[in-house]
Amino acid sequence: MKREFLAACIIFIIPYTLLPGQVKNPDIPFIPDVVSETENSGYKKNANITIQGKGVIGGEIFFGSDTLTTGDSLVPAIRISQINRITAVSWQKYKRNRSYVFYPSRYEVVYRDSRKIMIDGNIRSLNLLKVKINNRIRKFYMFYYDSYKKNKWVNSGLADFNIFFTKPVDGCVTSIEVIQ
Repeated sequence: MKREFLAACIIFIIPYTLLPGQVKNPDIPFIPDVVSETENSGYKKNANITIQGKGVIGGEIFFGSDTLTTGDSLVPAIRISQINRITAVSWQKYKRNRSYVFYPSRYEVVYRDSRKIMIDGNIRSLNLLKVKINNRIRKFYMFYYDSYKKNKWVNSGLADFNIFFTKPVDGCVTSIEVIQ
């Protein structure tokens, strides 16, 4: 009986105590940092949207509120009704796996009274834009992805890795002109 018990312990119990632990679940794939305040779009305005390489498209843009929250401590919020135009003037790269994501990092805001200010930091609510064009909702983006291979950026075609990014890839929104 003791031999059988000892054999059972060796066969059934000891191998489980030697296992390194439970298999780790796979990581969730990367999803870009996009704030979609437009799901409950309570504020909408007619606008002309400038898209790099495509030109200007007119439509009705949806916002989550009547205020844009900025990442700049000097300009914490902007009322959309006071804006004439907001333009992304530079993008900053962030490493994402084998490629990079480029978010707008500096904006020029032109107010209705012709004042101009510069805003440093990303305005997250502008990363993803929902626009109604001909009774269809379309999505536009102010950020883009690129990867650096063979000493140049694949999508933008720029050569220097540490270049100051002032021009995005084609298809990226560069400017929003709010029509009153």
